[in-house]
Amino acid sequence: MDSDSALANVLEIAVPVVALAIIATPVVIASLKGRWWIGVVGLVAFVGGFAVMFGMFGIEEPSEEFQETVVFGIVNAALSVALLGGLVTLVVAAALRARPSSWWARHRSAEPAAR
Repeated sequence: MDSDSALANVLEIAVPVVALAIIATPVVIASLKGRWWIGVVGLVAFVGGFAVMFGMFGIEEPSEEFQETVVFGIVNAALSVALLGGLVTLVVAAALRARPSSWWARHRSAEPAAR
């Protein structure tokens, strides 16, 4: 696909917006359920692990010599745990039962609304 085509320009905007919406949705759901801090912890862990592992924000790939050390193995394992742990934490935060005093519990009662 040509980088100057109309479709490429639309996808350049649409893909990041959809990705941000997908990542933000569990945080919003957790906040509405009264457990905002779990969503924030999951978001920070996921975004931090993703940014470092995939070289975003100007983080260079380590040298070949460093990649063969035990320290690199430990750092790589910690980043993998942060990435996957953050993703799992986001899902768990959205799946947990709402606190009784939360917006979610007040507006989504177990009884259907009277018509």
